Amino acid sequence: MVNVANYARLGSADYFADVGMTVFKMFSTTASDKNFGATDLGSLLRSKQYSHIFVMLGLNEAGSTPTRATWSSCASSSRTPPSTF
Repeated sequence: MVNVANYARLGSADYFADVGMTVFKMFSTTASDKNFGATDLGSLLRSKQYSHIFVMLGLNEAGSTPTRATWSSCASSSRTPPSTF
């Protein structure tokens, strides 16, 4: 996603991406984009109102089942975790 953010942007979309980011580290990783400064994902989601959020996972991530603890690390955001774990 880092290369997509750098070279193939879709309009004015925000890209929260970092090399080697995993679903298990996405709430503790800090990233920045041209539309926002260095921040963590929870803070970014609380600071803006998005109509759509897309998550892209790699092949190694696709078979993993994130635990509720993974989502609860961002519990103070305005988003609620998916109910299908």
